[in-house]
Amino acid sequence: MIHIVGHGALGCLWASYLADQQALRFIDTRPQSEASSIQFKRHLAFAHSVSEQIDTTHHFSCLRPGDLSGQISTLLLCTKSYATLEALAPLMPYINEQTQIYLFQNGLGSQYALLNRYPHLKFCAAVSTEGAYRDSDGTLVHAGKGQTFLGWLNPRSESCEILPAPQLEQAVVPDIAERLWRKLAINCAINPFTAILRCRNGEITDSDLFRSLWQPLLDELSMLLNAQGIASSRAELREQILEVIHKTGQNYSSMCQDVLRGRPTEIDDINGFAWQRLQRLGLPYRANHTLWEQVRALGH
Repeated sequence: MIHIVGHGALGCLWASYLADQQALRFIDTRPQSEASSIQFKRHLAFAHSVSEQIDTTHHFSCLRPGDLSGQISTLLLCTKSYATLEALAPLMPYINEQTQIYLFQNGLGSQYALLNRYPHLKFCAAVSTEGAYRDSDGTLVHAGKGQTFLGWLNPRSESCEILPAPQLEQAVVPDIAERLWRKLAINCAINPFTAILRCRNGEITDSDLFRSLWQPLLDELSMLLNAQGIASSRAELREQILEVIHKTGQNYSSMCQDVLRGRPTEIDDINGFAWQRLQRLGLPYRANHTLWEQVRALGH
């Protein structure tokens, strides 16, 4: 049995594919929630065959923590970064040192917070490029196939296990921390612009805001990676960021979607995390701080 906390786009995406192989349940740990089930249609925006063009309807039970009767063996935490600690706390009576906890959060602040609070638990971090979002009618749109890299946040002798969803490409890697830092840098360079401008990823490079902050932001992010022991030249990072902007040009970032829907953003764990780490290292941080400040000023 697999349990999932978080029924946004990412949680529902994994649930829809995992359900083909194994029984699963959602858990809603929000204090005021009364959800007893979760239902949605999955639409493949990149369908290549007639069968794939047919939307699939999924229906899952949604438990409260008090409904659990035994230990959780596998848990996917697909909450927003700012909600992870609060989401995991009521599940602690059902989690032990053998429970495999997969983390799908953006940024880096929440991962460090979980490690500091629960150093004895097994946290497997996921870095995913799968494209998914919830449409206005609640449909889960799998907008683009990607790849998910998995690896332990805390040292372990055994390998992190591939999740039983063969339709989603996965790979276990020993350097998940490096991938998390690189993803952080890319998110810092794209997401806040899309949120402030309320636009698709590919539209940010034409804005005055992007042009004014691009060069100092690139300097800061390159210095941040190198300070973590991740060799990354400014030119290399520039090309990586521009490539992601090009490949995801038609996408709305999760941060932009949050702003458009009046929800809190993960800016504190992205540019907020970056500028605070740079400041502690005595390195320039103003570009990241400016973007963090402007997204926070949106009131979400």
